[in-house]
Amino acid sequence: MKELYEHLTQREKKLLYTLICFFIVVGGWFLLITPSLDKSSELNQTYQNALALNTSKQSDLSKYLLAPDELKIKKNSLKTIIDKYNSQLSNEKIDKLLTTAFLTNGLKPVSLAISDVKPASVKTATTDQTPTDEETSEYVTQATVNVSVSGSLVQITNTIDTLNKMKGIEISKFTYTTSSSTQGSGTSATLTIVVYMANS
Repeated sequence: MKELYEHLTQREKKLLYTLICFFIVVGGWFLLITPSLDKSSELNQTYQNALALNTSKQSDLSKYLLAPDELKIKKNSLKTIIDKYNSQLSNEKIDKLLTTAFLTNGLKPVSLAISDVKPASVKTATTDQTPTDEETSEYVTQATVNVSVSGSLVQITNTIDTLNKMKGIEISKFTYTTSSSTQGSGTSATLTIVVYMANS
């Protein structure tokens, strides 16, 4: 081998050195650098995934920490809504509530009919704040009461004012007639009243 090397020309020796260096570089590239780059890329991807997971967990933790405050706000908001309506009332209680309002203002109830309680119809607003189709609410129910009363026009007016001030009560329809007879003049009225009740 040594003899063979000594018979090589200077040019052949340089080519041999160049070839050996080339094999060292290529071998080093494939045996050392490429696996290191692949490992580095894999570690970098793992690091990026860990960062994304950490960001997600931080966001979840932030929401979790804010949850009690949000729950308190929602409870207060729901309480504000519920306070606008009556609690759930039986037909007897609705009858008593309205009859008391009529008698307090001097009216004589002639007839009173209460419909079955059903989910309340609420109007939803679009982006331009105009009401759209009615939808039923799962939290608010309503009972419709048709009632006829007799008394003076002033008494009827006072009763309507009283009903308008009561929470969860809306007069949806009102008609009245006056009549004259030998016993004097009288006024009768027919009202359709909607009683709204909230599920607490």
